[in-house]
Amino acid sequence: MSHLDGRPQGILLSTYADVRSALFNRDLLQAAHRDYEKGNIIEGVVMQLDGDPHRERRRLENPLFRRETLTYYESEVFPGVIDRLLGSLVVDGTGDLVEIGQVLTVVLSARISGIDLDPSDLDAIRDVVRLTHVFTQGTSITDSSRPKADVIADVQLALGSFERRYYAKSRERRLDRHRGGVGGEDDLLDRLLRAQAELGMDDATVLRETAFFLESGAVTSSLTLINTLDLLFSDPELLTSIRATVAESSRGEALEAIQRCVHEALRLNPIIPLMRRRARISTRVGEQEIPEGELVLLDIINANRDQSVFGGDADVFDPWRVPDSGVPLFGLSFGGGAHACIGQVLAGGLEQRGRSAPDAAERKFGQVALMAYALMAAQVRPHSVRPPELDPSTRRRRFEHYFVEMSL
Repeated sequence: MSHLDGRPQGILLSTYADVRSALFNRDLLQAAHRDYEKGNIIEGVVMQLDGDPHRERRRLENPLFRRETLTYYESEVFPGVIDRLLGSLVVDGTGDLVEIGQVLTVVLSARISGIDLDPSDLDAIRDVVRLTHVFTQGTSITDSSRPKADVIADVQLALGSFERRYYAKSRERRLDRHRGGVGGEDDLLDRLLRAQAELGMDDATVLRETAFFLESGAVTSSLTLINTLDLLFSDPELLTSIRATVAESSRGEALEAIQRCVHEALRLNPIIPLMRRRARISTRVGEQEIPEGELVLLDIINANRDQSVFGGDADVFDPWRVPDSGVPLFGLSFGGGAHACIGQVLAGGLEQRGRSAPDAAERKFGQVALMAYALMAAQVRPHSVRPPELDPSTRRRRFEHYFVEMSL
């Protein structure tokens, strides 16, 4: 048994092999924040489901991340978002990476989720970002440093505001199209509304699922952007090399190098550092017997730094690290098994171990690499006066502000 930083007691698994095995063990069910699910944004959403209900929901949602759709987002949609908005987020050469990452990613996340958000309306985008910040406190509530009842109360208020300002009109527009026999939007909300009766989802669950997708789609990428640049800033020699690659090499070659940095940052600083499962029946992971009903804590940080898998320097930021075949460059940061992150290719792209042709037609770098590339091209650097500030509302390592300087 183990107790981590005030978290619930349970069986702790921390080697790469054990954590991976647990993620693929069908007898270990999702147990993320179960004690704080009721009334929270996570109540009844796909992340909390198991078995047939989970498979049905994922079957409905997986097509949103088809290969051709992701190619379209990466080659046409997201570069336009960056070009349109990045300059507005930098004032007198200063920007906040937290705001930059959240604003850029929430636009595409809204599109996928089915929220009609004008990509040129920066005030509305910032308003949605403020709401997703509250949602994030709900989706990671076990690690909140605030009273849990206060977090849930704030989430309920934010969901109400989200519904009135953005969700209701987006929902009604899609229902009007359905009633008129017009084709669907092929976004999450449209798909949920068409399958709502079949899936047995009430209106409140559709609202929460849409808000959850909006939040999770934006937060993973924005946090990873900050962690990637933070690690690069801590290694001046590597930073100089990446800057030179951006300045002197093709866009594809530069994106490959940056994507390697993104994957290594994900390995060292997983967005969800501790995943939770509960045993449906008595089962076994490696040498560990797990009784029925037992809580299992999956230590992603230590699994991703397992020296038997990632080498004796596993704690070091090395984007050119090459683990054995079958081991993702980003470790287990996107989870695995039935609950693997549905948006991992959107955020991180498809990993590339060799220096292949940078203009390969099917190459996907992910939206984090695209943002980092644009910032590197603008000579992004730590702010000379204003240091980064950690978010005091959570025990997770997250920044509330990360000020930078750049040339735009």
